[in-house]
Amino acid sequence: MTSIKSVNSEREFKLSIQKLGAKLITPSSQQIKLAASRLSEKRRKAALFHLAREYSTLAAVPAGELVDRLFGLDVVFTYCGVTYGVDVTLDPSAVSGKKEKLQSLRSAHAALGIQKTLVFCPTNTTVGQFISSLL
Repeated sequence: MTSIKSVNSEREFKLSIQKLGAKLITPSSQQIKLAASRLSEKRRKAALFHLAREYSTLAAVPAGELVDRLFGLDVVFTYCGVTYGVDVTLDPSAVSGKKEKLQSLRSAHAALGIQKTLVFCPTNTTVGQFISSLL
């Protein structure tokens, strides 16, 4: 089981869940476009404005970055036939706000093929406990 101390970044979280049998997935550009159409215009414009400041064109933005900025998800994976979207945070005080944000984006997440969304905070639980809780 991966310990709390060994997971202190999104990258380490991804590696840990893969070791425990989860399959990381990246939504297709078509899924992202469909899901983006379900966002509020304000949210979509704000995310795209920030991305335009960092990338020369929208086509240059990696799919994972689009999923994070538009839909608030750091990791999308399949485990035991269910597709999960996860927002990883290191700040325990941010968990409730992130849960509310994910709740408000349910329709967009569904368009990405995501069945369940969760917030993971490694200071609250281990990755092994997190994966076990999905069963």
